[in-house]
Amino acid sequence: MSTHFKWMIIVQVLLNSIWGIVLGDASKDTDNRFPFTSVVDLLSQDVQFSTFVRSLQRGGYIQYLNGLQNFTLFAPVNSAFATDGEIGEFDIENYLIHDKVLETKQVVNKTVVFRHNVKYPVVMAQNSNGDFTVNNLPVVERDLMPNMQNASIQGISFLMPDAYTLPGLVKTVQSPKYTYDCISQLLSEIEDLDELLNNKTVLVPSDRGFRRYFSSVEIKYLLNFYHQLNDMEGAIREKWDNDLNTLLQNLVLSEMIGGSIDGKEVVSNLNHDDLPFSSNDHGSQIVVNGTDLSLHHLSNLVYDFGLAHFYDTDLSLIKKHLHFDAETYLHGLNCSNFVEEIYFRKLQRLIQNTKSDEPITIFVPEPSLDDEGGFTKPSLLYHFTEQHVDLEKDFPILNRDELFTNFYDTSFCSSNKRLGGHCQRMKITKSKNGYSINNQYKIISSKPYHVGNTLIYTINKDLQLPGDLAPSLQVLDSCAQSIHFMRNLNLLDLKPNGEGYTVFLPCFDSWNKLGLNLEYLEQNSTAANLIMRNFIINGLYYTDAGHYDKNTTNNMGEEVRICANSSKDKNQEIAISLSSVDDDLLIRKDDDIMFNQGVIHPLRSLALPNALDISLRDLIETTGNIEMLDFLKQYSELDGLLNATSSYSILVPTLSSLHHENITLNSSKLKDFLKLHIIRGNDTVNLLNCEGDIHTLLGKTLTCNRIGEQSEYLRIKDGLINEVRILNKGCSTYNSTQSCVFLIDRPISLSWIDKEKYHLALPVVAVALGVVLGTFFMVGIFCCLLAVKFGKGKHIVLSDEEDNDVQVLPESDNDSDPRQPLLADRSGNVASSHGIANGPQSSTIPGSSMDNRRINTGTADTAYSSNSTSKPIRMDRK
Repeated sequence: MSTHFKWMIIVQVLLNSIWGIVLGDASKDTDNRFPFTSVVDLLSQDVQFSTFVRSLQRGGYIQYLNGLQNFTLFAPVNSAFATDGEIGEFDIENYLIHDKVLETKQVVNKTVVFRHNVKYPVVMAQNSNGDFTVNNLPVVERDLMPNMQNASIQGISFLMPDAYTLPGLVKTVQSPKYTYDCISQLLSEIEDLDELLNNKTVLVPSDRGFRRYFSSVEIKYLLNFYHQLNDMEGAIREKWDNDLNTLLQNLVLSEMIGGSIDGKEVVSNLNHDDLPFSSNDHGSQIVVNGTDLSLHHLSNLVYDFGLAHFYDTDLSLIKKHLHFDAETYLHGLNCSNFVEEIYFRKLQRLIQNTKSDEPITIFVPEPSLDDEGGFTKPSLLYHFTEQHVDLEKDFPILNRDELFTNFYDTSFCSSNKRLGGHCQRMKITKSKNGYSINNQYKIISSKPYHVGNTLIYTINKDLQLPGDLAPSLQVLDSCAQSIHFMRNLNLLDLKPNGEGYTVFLPCFDSWNKLGLNLEYLEQNSTAANLIMRNFIINGLYYTDAGHYDKNTTNNMGEEVRICANSSKDKNQEIAISLSSVDDDLLIRKDDDIMFNQGVIHPLRSLALPNALDISLRDLIETTGNIEMLDFLKQYSELDGLLNATSSYSILVPTLSSLHHENITLNSSKLKDFLKLHIIRGNDTVNLLNCEGDIHTLLGKTLTCNRIGEQSEYLRIKDGLINEVRILNKGCSTYNSTQSCVFLIDRPISLSWIDKEKYHLALPVVAVALGVVLGTFFMVGIFCCLLAVKFGKGKHIVLSDEEDNDVQVLPESDNDSDPRQPLLADRSGNVASSHGIANGPQSSTIPGSSMDNRRINTGTADTAYSSNSTSKPIRMDRK
């Protein structure tokens, strides 16, 4: 036997031995099992995978699976299709892990994330019940292993469709308890999101987490709550984009991490911050920075490019690298247009606040739907103050009707031409209605938004830079007379003086108090010009200046010294001393009104300048009664009383009343008449105050009676009860307390001086005749009384017509009216009138029938006016 043949016998024996072993092993299986099985064979042999097999056949994946080695297949059972329906666009890669044969023993008591050789990340874990899950889907058939392929099959109870995008995943986890609207909005604003999230881990904060680490204004800015930042361009848009990316990159890790972590693992985010990670509860909870815990049921969730862990309030890293300033807050307050204007005017330094030690306060208008925008650079600067305005600290607690005002320099600092380089100011007033700026603009809330070293207040409308003088006074409706004078004198447009102006402006009823002096000024533009220019001072004085003493000039170019003492009482008047005015000017603290060239101080009372000359002659001419001057010229001693050095006042009747009373140069008692109308200087103050005795040059005494607030009447003391009304008054500038002119409605008659009584001088015969007539009269009265007594009980019955004809005469109340002449008839007519030249003149009072009688309803003011029908009573002297 050859050697070759021997080796053939040995090989045959070995082959028979091997075949016997194989046949022996196969006999142990069931008769229905083919000795060599693949993944498809196992699926086909198990009826609960029949629907899945049909899906593989329709998709043409049978040959593909037969050709694979070293893989894991997740196969949904038939119940998955009953729940989810037939697979639409079926992709076998959703169910495969390549290069990995996965068995459940590899994930006992832990969570494993498979991130390589998969279409989407696969997370397999064993829960507390000992059950296994794949991407949170229950595994119902474990570890099916074919013998012809290196593979495993894990049967799952649900389909594995395409993974959600991250925004889609966030929407699916929303619940009443955990909301994630903020991160959803953030993701919607990011461009190239897919590239940023590819093969990454995302830490997802809840809305409560956002609110914990950001204010509401900051969130509105970051998430473009008002949808305005998308339309911005240039640096504004770039800054917002950078902040968005910074926020998201805080939350995105550079690689996928999840499941069970042995010890601590450091992973950096896209902002290159190294973050330590660990896990709890077999990898079901991810811990970052040792303290921030993810939600158990919302950890290790898969999205199309990576892994996501959801957090509630614990995620402090969200705020890192984000720096907020006034600009970002203004966007968050829906004031992006305001920011855009600031950039356009190149004033962004005011809202970026690069110097942390530079305090700034901003007053920003609330956004308006009909706001057409448009700010000049000065008007924008007027919204800023380069200091902190803390309303709740700067203003005290007030009683209900109290006011408190503070002044602040704004960032608008003019050139030397207008305010002398000084900054325009704003006035903030606190009252029971809240806070207001310049008495026009309401501050919405006393609590500012505080960011960095900047305070932001919202106001109800755009702040307007103080304008020209006249428009700035629109807040007051009582300065019309002053504006009228200034307009006529071309003083509303003041020339730039390099210092600014302080204007003391008569307002309220200060002009009306001048009486005849005001009428004189209206007729004399030179005098009005002198007053107005004296009250326009070069330089700036504000009522919060405290003690103030400065030499300057007025608008006439004359040197003037202005002095003011500080007022501790906020409501106290401040006395302003001007060297060009004898009396102090009284202004109220905090009444300052700003205009584009300075400040206005309204005056409630007016003191006239020293240089203004108004004589008695001027005032008499102002009354329109020139004849009174002609009368005085007839007597040099009386005419001399009108000189500037005199201390006399004069009562001037209206010209029409002189004519009515027939008073002329030919009147016989003209001199006495004039003396009766001239008041001694020492008594002028009594007449001005309508009190005390008032002595005339004639030696007679007058008294004054005030009815109501403005009606003043004069009469002769111990004379007839006849009065004249004071219509107007004004005083000479030479002696304002002793030399005045009083315009009265009619002249005072010489015939009113003594009380007149009736006296009958009769002879003896007349007396006897009177006795006889008296006797008959008494007898007649006695008879009448008897007739009345015995006729009692008899009544006169009137017909209806007669009854209707009877008229009831109202009882006159004339006797109770102290202003009504004693002998006036019921129509208000008196028994006689008179003149001073020709003596008393009788007049007949026309009679009137009973039917025409009526009560005099005239008032005291009309009873003695020049137009009244009532005249003084004439009586024969005793």
